[in-house]
Amino acid sequence: MKTIQVIKILGKNDLKNIMRDDYISYLIFMPLGLGLLLRWGLPAVLDALGTYFASDLSSYYAVIAVCSVLLLLPIISGAIAGFLHLDQKDNKITSVLLLTPVSPRQYMLYNLLLPFFGSLLGTWLALLLANPADLGLLRLFVLSLSASPLAPLLAFAVACFAENKIQGFAMMKGTIALWIAPISAFYISPPWQYLLGIIPLYWPCRLYQVIAEGKPILPTFLAGWLYSGILLYLLLKLFDRKVYQAD
Repeated sequence: MKTIQVIKILGKNDLKNIMRDDYISYLIFMPLGLGLLLRWGLPAVLDALGTYFASDLSSYYAVIAVCSVLLLLPIISGAIAGFLHLDQKDNKITSVLLLTPVSPRQYMLYNLLLPFFGSLLGTWLALLLANPADLGLLRLFVLSLSASPLAPLLAFAVACFAENKIQGFAMMKGTIALWIAPISAFYISPPWQYLLGIIPLYWPCRLYQVIAEGKPILPTFLAGWLYSGILLYLLLKLFDRKVYQAD
């Protein structure tokens, strides 16, 4: 079976599952909600805090808005894909797929592309709505592209290590603890901050730092993609052993 046909069939089935699940369908609207919240709500919050502390906090808007989107949206996209896999696992769909023309490689490719492009489009939309100052369409797209590998990373982590949605949700919440890496990077100078790069969430926010400082972005972009690619390759190998070879 051709890969395009596989994507259409699996995509149609996943769309039905999304519409039936209230929690997952709610997450679909997060890019729109987050973008509008940051655009209209965050300035008001910063103004209120600035008045209280007698300080101008408006200069912090861009970094808070950009990093919030880069950290949240890939996680949400990855969680949706991970939860869909857990539904398929509960319904024994992966076992059934072994009896169909859908190959393991096609199935894994679909589960990689779904969160990747979901994250790419959602992150870009949220960044456009948040409208951070001095960042054009291309830079916003590059930032979105840098963060998108995080989505399939989380999706396959959930698929490999979570047994049900409760564990998957706990893993999603646990990623919040990893935010310390990109946040700390703003207060630690190179080269020491590169030690934080062991956490994949570090790289998209580091790329924003590089853009804000007017430095070349390609080395940071490629380093983040290469590292995420290595981790994703290892997860794919583990997924293949646990889901297909186990069956």
